[in-house]
Amino acid sequence: MSPRVLLATLMAAAATLAPTSATAAPRLNDTGIDFCIDADGEFIDCHHTGQDATFGRDVAHPRDADGRLGFRFTRLCNSGERAGEGSCPAQPQPGDAPDEWGCTRDEVTHLLWETKTASGHRAGSRAYTFYSPEYDPDGQYGGPDDLTGFLASVNEAGLCGSHEWRLPRPTELMGLVDMAVIIPPAVDERFFPHTQANFYWGAGRALGFQLEKELAWGSDFFFGLGAISAQFRSGARPVRLVHGDVPGGKRFVLSPDQQEVTDRQTGLTWRRCVEGRTFDGGRCVGTPLVQPWLKTLAHARREARDSGVAWRLPNVKELASLLDHERREHIDLRAFPGANADVLWTSSSFPTDPTPRCVSFPDGADFACSQGVGGFGARLMRDRD
Repeated sequence: MSPRVLLATLMAAAATLAPTSATAAPRLNDTGIDFCIDADGEFIDCHHTGQDATFGRDVAHPRDADGRLGFRFTRLCNSGERAGEGSCPAQPQPGDAPDEWGCTRDEVTHLLWETKTASGHRAGSRAYTFYSPEYDPDGQYGGPDDLTGFLASVNEAGLCGSHEWRLPRPTELMGLVDMAVIIPPAVDERFFPHTQANFYWGAGRALGFQLEKELAWGSDFFFGLGAISAQFRSGARPVRLVHGDVPGGKRFVLSPDQQEVTDRQTGLTWRRCVEGRTFDGGRCVGTPLVQPWLKTLAHARREARDSGVAWRLPNVKELASLLDHERREHIDLRAFPGANADVLWTSSSFPTDPTPRCVSFPDGADFACSQGVGGFGARLMRDRD
């Protein structure tokens, strides 16, 4: 490829990578969960359960060619061309040359992801510390074995024609996870080769923790299946960079009666208070409804039936989308008063140890929650109108 043609192709790539309009709400990936469980953790028929597998893109768009059960991915060569177009082969190999596979575009969220290689600078086997200017006891911040140095080098090289790669938020990383995977890594390796079955670094500060300067967030591609947690910065972990704007502007919009909140980033509408409480006088009042998981799912179905509104228990990616790791409370308390104290059920569960998943806003994390405990609360939601 001549220098002039290469320049023209990279300019086209830059146009391809241009951020989408901030007014167009990016959608969330579904979980890929296609199973349901009972109180004993046994797999059951999903009919009328209200569990994760009964709704969403993985039900409405189950084809497998470009991503399993609702996921939709496109391979892009470093030239910016799609696989099978121009000089980009139909089955490109990961690498740094213009006609090699450099990035994967998520057609649901509109984010562009770094494609890892078998060896070299962006090898999927590599791992990095994640020091910061405030916490750098070993003097590695910005070095080649630290995440900050790796990010700077990728932007300098201009992967896929862009110099604006960034560290993904933990919820963005979780968005790639196929939560029905039994053998890790929990991702479609046809589109994300050389992925480690490991915890991956994400953006955000571990505010509210005793050792917050020493911790950083991320998400798990091992048996945690996307579980978000904070880990020590000194530990070497893999990283996958992302390209795309973090949406700005006013995120949450209140309904006229102030009982509901619409998230402009996802298009989802939430009850402002957890079940059992209502918004009154600037706060949520009443006693939270705390129940076992299956009773909570039944409550959500009754609410939908009695109100005529399609309320449901959110899946784990939907509920985790409310996590904000730049806030000490891990959620916007103006939109959701008192929510920093909530541990809430989701409609999702794990395939390897069939247990429901919940999101803990006091910790900013998500994990498995035993059905044997007294129960947790719930925040119902509905899809965009």
